[in-house]
Amino acid sequence: MFINMIGIDYTHCDIETREIFSLTQSKCIEACKTIFDNENCDGCIIISTCNRTEIWVDGCKNNLIDLFLQFKNLDKETYNKYFIQRTENEAINYLFSLTSGMESQIFGEDQILTQVKNAVLLSRENKTINSNLEVLFRKAITCAKSIKTKVKLSHNDNSIPQKAISILKDDYNLNENSTCLVIGNGEMGVLTSSILTKLHCKTFMTVRQYKYHQVNIPEGVTPIPYDDRVEYLQKSDFIFSATASPHYTINITQLENINSNKRIFIDMAVPRDIDPLISNIPNQTILNMDSLGICTTNLKESYNAKLAYKIIDKYIFEFYHWFEFKTNNIKD
Repeated sequence: MFINMIGIDYTHCDIETREIFSLTQSKCIEACKTIFDNENCDGCIIISTCNRTEIWVDGCKNNLIDLFLQFKNLDKETYNKYFIQRTENEAINYLFSLTSGMESQIFGEDQILTQVKNAVLLSRENKTINSNLEVLFRKAITCAKSIKTKVKLSHNDNSIPQKAISILKDDYNLNENSTCLVIGNGEMGVLTSSILTKLHCKTFMTVRQYKYHQVNIPEGVTPIPYDDRVEYLQKSDFIFSATASPHYTINITQLENINSNKRIFIDMAVPRDIDPLISNIPNQTILNMDSLGICTTNLKESYNAKLAYKIIDKYIFEFYHWFEFKTNNIKD
């Protein structure tokens, strides 16, 4: 076993840099297969979220940073400085902490657990995972679930949408009289819409026509066709966008013929959904996770965090015990 990971995340680079390394699902599959097939590694998993892109491998001692930069056609001298690399014990300890939400901007947030599970599922479906990574990630996921049932790591704002909406209420006058448009009906979009309706905001959420019967639409949310988003933009005070689209969901040309009412755009996607040029238009403000200052990592030293780390130690021990048992049986 040789567990090795490289990654870029919000602690080392801004959103403009993170979006350069963001991968769509199809690109995750392509990168995984490229590394797995051509670099003589035993297993590969890629985690790509709005805050991080990480490549996890077992049995590959080649320079992963060089491999990834080559895959992305990027210059080593320019981008090498943004990467973090961890191996063996350090990587394993970090994975358990990451999956439990303890490395997230919102300390203890829940979404990273789903994102890690989806990354494992993608690698499993595409046959780029081996037994070491399978058991390692399964133990990390089980550990995260245990922590969430036994330890309260965060208070009310335990997700990016919750924290963002809390800040908007305090600083940007988001209230029950606000009209909100949510572009995107994935996990982030549905969660955002659900929180807004609980605040009694008038909330619209875009749904592509072919997904109408597949989307879980929160109670009180009005679904609208994705293609009608610009029309509803005209009547909205706050526009949230959280999609996996490689293109802008709202670009500057779409605002040329609409009214000049004051609007706040909240871009929760990487790569970004909202054209940055829109901020040059009077009364139009763009906020993202970085500009909102969403970060609660100071809770790492809290009493509850220490309880969580004890649970992590238990599951890490279980993983090493499993690996030792496996290794001894192979020798026998």
